[in-house]
Amino acid sequence: MSEDDSIKRWYDNDLSMNRVLNLMKNLPEHIQEELAVTLIQFANLIRKNRKIEENALSIGTSKVLGLYKASNKRRWYDKNPTLMSAMNILNTLPPKEFKNIVEGLLLTLTNTTGEK
Repeated sequence: MSEDDSIKRWYDNDLSMNRVLNLMKNLPEHIQEELAVTLIQFANLIRKNRKIEENALSIGTSKVLGLYKASNKRRWYDKNPTLMSAMNILNTLPPKEFKNIVEGLLLTLTNTTGEK
């Protein structure tokens, strides 16, 4: 994920994440909720299993700004508190873990929705 100033939304920096959000947006709300809960659990499991010395990291100013914007509920997924939390947690993961989760999500969502 680059920090290109010309791109306003954090998920626009990653085409796969942008695709995941577009697919999720079209899912029924109860499925979005279940997916969000699973994402939170998975991200927390990843964080818990990281080595102690790897846990000390900075999320950076752009991600802090994104968390602030989430509190203003400007994005479609911010209307659902669980989904908003899941996206905020996902956004603050280290790049490698973020990429792995997004690729898994994209694979799951494209297989589930039948979209390519």
